[in-house]
Amino acid sequence: MRIKHNQAAIAQNMRTLAMTSLFASCLFATSAMAQEAKTEPIATDRPDFVESGQVVGKGRFQFETGFNYDRSKADGITAKSLSNSALLRFGFGETWEFRIETDGFIRATTSGLGVSNSQNGFGDTALGFKWQMQDGDDASGRPAIAWLVHADMASGSKEFRGQGTRPSVRAVFEWDLADDASFGIMPGIMLNRNDAGKRYNMGILAAT
Repeated sequence: MRIKHNQAAIAQNMRTLAMTSLFASCLFATSAMAQEAKTEPIATDRPDFVESGQVVGKGRFQFETGFNYDRSKADGITAKSLSNSALLRFGFGETWEFRIETDGFIRATTSGLGVSNSQNGFGDTALGFKWQMQDGDDASGRPAIAWLVHADMASGSKEFRGQGTRPSVRAVFEWDLADDASFGIMPGIMLNRNDAGKRYNMGILAAT
């Protein structure tokens, strides 16, 4: 389940790819070395809407990327957005990781009622941490549990920049199922700002 917001709310939560691109050249070399030493399957947080219940492990980099497409229609107006999300994860402990997240370059269009408009730019960057509280256990049905603390910063293009720093806290509960499948649920809360700069609390709930 995903809670949809209008185009302005989506734009506020989009994050810029520019910051992560600085790490691209060294990331792939480090990731390749890490994979040689790591034989177990990796757990990714993308392209899903629910984060995994695991971290990458101490001294390891992991880079995840993809494209997001969103389309909505209301009152004769069609809104579309296309972005290339990216997530850089670095484990600085066996149960802790540092994260840089972005929705990268964004193209947003609105059309209808004889009017058409398009905007291009970069979204905001989010910095955060993830703590793996406990491992999952198939035999007992115990889920893997992780906590995430992020801060979305007003660092993107003017068209997609949010209002100030918006902190959030999320919890992830993930169960392993048969045939390499899994089920996860992620509740959370975010302290957001509207266009006037006034703060308000926004609930987060996703399942997959």
